[in-house]
Amino acid sequence: MARFRPLAAQTTPLEDLRRMLQTLLAERFHLVVHSEEKLQPAYTLVLAKFGPKLQPSETAILTEQRCVPGQGDVGVKHIQCRHMTTAMLAGVLQEQSPREVDAPVVDQTGLTGAFDFKLDWAPAPRTADAPADPLPGPTIFEAVESQLGLKLESKKLPLPIIVIDRVDRVPTGN
Repeated sequence: MARFRPLAAQTTPLEDLRRMLQTLLAERFHLVVHSEEKLQPAYTLVLAKFGPKLQPSETAILTEQRCVPGQGDVGVKHIQCRHMTTAMLAGVLQEQSPREVDAPVVDQTGLTGAFDFKLDWAPAPRTADAPADPLPGPTIFEAVESQLGLKLESKKLPLPIIVIDRVDRVPTGN
């Protein structure tokens, strides 16, 4: 049985992993791309009126920077995040709540450093014809503002897109 060897250590920064993947795709598929900016719907993560309510945290290695499910009331989504920057939070919000946060989130808080926090919200119903009962908790937008002291604002922003100039369908051999 072949033994799997990771290409990178768990502590390898995300940007380095992206560069490694780009190099692999360029070598094996002759992939050529360029980046452009295009005006697109997005959310900005900004400071709320009364400022952030985030607990400062020590910086940590990549494997310790994460959000995990928390515990609480039924029907409410709970996450506990440790050693997260606001830029990382911006990425997590769309991932954790894709029905509500349906566009990329861009961090414009100006906050630096890492933080520990909890976030609890009621996910939107899965279907449009769901009962009109009140949600068992705040929306993701209300929770971000009341619990974290941040705010999600809907805007159109110039965001980077990747344009494929050339790619081979069949990879080159090893």
